[in-house]
Amino acid sequence: MVKHTVNDKKNFFNMWNNLSLLSLLVTASIFDLTQRRIPNILILVGFVISFTVAGLNDALTIESALKGMCLALLLGFPLYQSGWCGAGDIKLMALVGSFVGALSLFKLTLYVLVAGGLVSTWYRLTSPNQTIPYALAITLGVVIEKSISFLN
Repeated sequence: MVKHTVNDKKNFFNMWNNLSLLSLLVTASIFDLTQRRIPNILILVGFVISFTVAGLNDALTIESALKGMCLALLLGFPLYQSGWCGAGDIKLMALVGSFVGALSLFKLTLYVLVAGGLVSTWYRLTSPNQTIPYALAITLGVVIEKSISFLN
């Protein structure tokens, strides 16, 4: 009989968390690239998944998921009010916050901002009159941060 350790459970939920987040971000990026919008139902499904995984997981608690979500909304609201990004982008970052928690959100946000600068520059050079699909930058920033974390 195979004995499962606490680390096995933690690794399983960490993998499920990362795969779920990546799937949601890729889907949001496709919508943002093709329709310039992120469906609310996608965000809602993402929150259900993140809080379900947080409820079953010891590493990321529901409290931590809520703090990450609220922090992203708090930091993003002025950006939305000033017109620098859309409401869907802020909701998507709140979703990311609910998957990673408040502490990880700070570091991840730096990668998202760098990716956003690169995506914005590319879009301004190739399509100067189009809006920038920031879900792509969010996705790239998360992928970069998760890759670096995995390699360390």
